[in-house]
Parts: sequence; structure tokens; C-alpha cells
Amino acid sequence: MKSLFLYTLAYPTGNGEAFIHAELPYLSAAFGQVTIVPIRKEDGQRELPSNVSVHFLSTEKYQASKSEKLAFIGSRLTNRKFLTDITYQMGMAGQLIQREKALERLISDQPEAVHYSYWLSDWATVLARLSAKGLVSGFHSRAHGFDLYAERARLGFHPYQAFQIKHATAVHAVSERGKRYLSSLHKQAQNIERSYLGTADNGMSEYQPAGRIHILSCSSIISLKRVELIADLFCQTGDKVDWTHIGAGDAFDIEAEVRPRIAGRDKKLTVTGSMGHADVLCYMKSEHVSVFVNLSTTEGIPVTMMEAISMGIPIIGTNVGGVSELVTKQTGKLIEPDDIDISSLAQFIDNWEHEEMFSSDFRNGVREYWKQWFSAEKNYKLFCTQLKTVHAI
Repeated sequence: MKSLFLYTLAYPTGNGEAFIHAELPYLSAAFGQVTIVPIRKEDGQRELPSNVSVHFLSTEKYQASKSEKLAFIGSRLTNRKFLTDITYQMGMAGQLIQREKALERLISDQPEAVHYSYWLSDWATVLARLSAKGLVSGFHSRAHGFDLYAERARLGFHPYQAFQIKHATAVHAVSERGKRYLSSLHKQAQNIERSYLGTADNGMSEYQPAGRIHILSCSSIISLKRVELIADLFCQTGDKVDWTHIGAGDAFDIEAEVRPRIAGRDKKLTVTGSMGHADVLCYMKSEHVSVFVNLSTTEGIPVTMMEAISMGIPIIGTNVGGVSELVTKQTGKLIEPDDIDISSLAQFIDNWEHEEMFSSDFRNGVREYWKQWFSAEKNYKLFCTQLKTVHAI
């Protein structure tokens, strides 16, 4: 069996990129050896299958001259926006050249290996350069959100995106919207496709509302996530409505802003801070969550939402990124990001006993939608089959 090199940001270290953990067992079953190559190392490491190893590149001994950096950047030097950020971009070019040289050495004795970047970002640039030189036989890359949409990029555009796509075997957007977006930017590309992520089957969540509504949100507290809108929604709902937020950040102080507004009322606020992935799943399943709320300004296709619908939990979410592929009439309530009427949304939640979305039958339908579109077993087996077919494994 062929080997696979999987390129990540920090996984399997740290707590991020949790969704890779659901895919990894299928990759390890499809390939004889899987080597994960992260960009950086964070605290802790998750347990891995026996045929999966981790390699951190040592780039310090590789140098990048000024002429190499300029050649790396190439015609992008004619872009005015790029030139305004030239100091950073020269530094980044140097890092990527060092990484490219170190990776070339690592993979030199495995010419038949398959290469798979989890993000259409730095690793995809490195692999595209190696592919252009004929040192790897193409590569695959997923495309999510920050690595996909121009407005999420540092410069307001991704300077290496066209190069990445040109030299990739296939680019796997994780949403249909993402696929259409990339295809509209790169009209000549024939290698852009949609490949949904998936989540494991953790069964139905427990749900006995007992006369109360429990709102759950889960995200970093950063400006893009607009947690302050969820806070306002919670405060505008009536009594017997509880809210739990999982996640940390300093863009908004939930405790300081919300506690005074709900003082003396029959409402419960819980702010857990950051939690490990397994703990988040356990909370979703056991804490009688009525509805999951996400009011972000931008997303790829949120895996936490996938996990919620896998347990039958309906979603209220904004129509950004691939969210509309998760939040449909069968799974919840989709709202436009620039037209959120918090007062009307609060009334909707207060009227929960008469709304179909909060019924057991609706929750069963939510889970059925997940089974059809976002099952890890279904989606990742299909993805691995595609990889093996393309590479004649």
C-alpha cells in the first residue's frame, strides 16, 4: 500500500483541527503509512492509529537568499497591494522556501507517496512548487474558509491561490458554495470539486426540556463570531431560557455584559471557556440542548454544527459560507447575516412550545439529514476511495 503525507497547521498537537481526528481512521485504513507534517507544535498530542506518525520539519539549516525570495514571489511584485506588505511577504517567502527544502529531503525516497494538505494555504503553496518541479506527482488540498475566501485573506486576496490550484491534482472545497466561489475565480480550472467533511455518529442527544429552553453556542469569542448578538438574543428572551457558551476570547466579556441584564430573572448563564473536543461532544449529548446558535459573519462549513445535527439538535445560523448546506428547513432556521432581527428571534424562541423546530419529530428529521449528507463513515470512505482511484492504489 502507498504512503500518505498529511499536512496540517498543528494537528495532532494542541486542541485545534479536531475534525481531522474524525477523518484520520479512514486515511490510516486506506494507506499503509500516514505521516502527518504540521507547521507548528502545540501543547499535548492526541492518540493516533498505529500506522500514523508525526514529523516536525527542521528548517533552521536551510537558507533562503534574497534572490530566491524574489523568484518565489515572481510577478506578484507588480501588484500594488502586495507591495504594501512586502516586508511580511518576503519573510513568508523565506519561511516557505525553507519548508520546501526540508520537505524535499523528507520525501525524496518516497516518489509514489500521496500528498494531502488539509488547508489551501501555506502547505499547498509548498506542494504546488514541488509539483511544478516534478518532485511530487501532484497533491490534494481541502479548502475551507480563511484559506478560500478573498475577504478572509491578509491582503484581501490570496496571492498564491491560482498557482496552488494549477498544480494540484484536485482541490476539495468542503462546501458547495466554496466550490462555486473558487470556480468563479478560476474559471479555467477543472480540478475543483466538493468533498464534504463528516462527523462520527454519537447518537441522539438527550432532550427533555422540562419547561425550559437551553441555547448552546460554541466558538472563540472573536469579532467574526459576533457572540455579543447571541448575548443580546439571550437577554431579550423571557424567563426559563438558559444559555451556555463554550469557548474563550477577549472580544466580548459575556459575564460582565450579561449578568447585570438578567439579574433577578429566571435565566441561567454558563460560560465554560475552552473545552476539549470530547468534552464538547459529551456536553452536547447530555445537557438537553434545545437549539444551537451561530451568528458569525463568515464560516467555511462549521464542523461543530455538523456535530450538533448529528445528535438531532436544530440550528439557528447565518447564511454565510457553507452554512446554508447545513441549516435548511429540515434542520433549523437560516437567517441573513446583515438582517438579524434579534427581537423577532427572541420571540420565536419564547414561543418554542408552539414551534415545530423544538419538537422531537423535528429533531429526528435533523439527524436524518445528517445521515444523508454529513456522516463521517459515508463521506470519508468515499473520499479515500477517490484518492485511491486517482493514484491507482
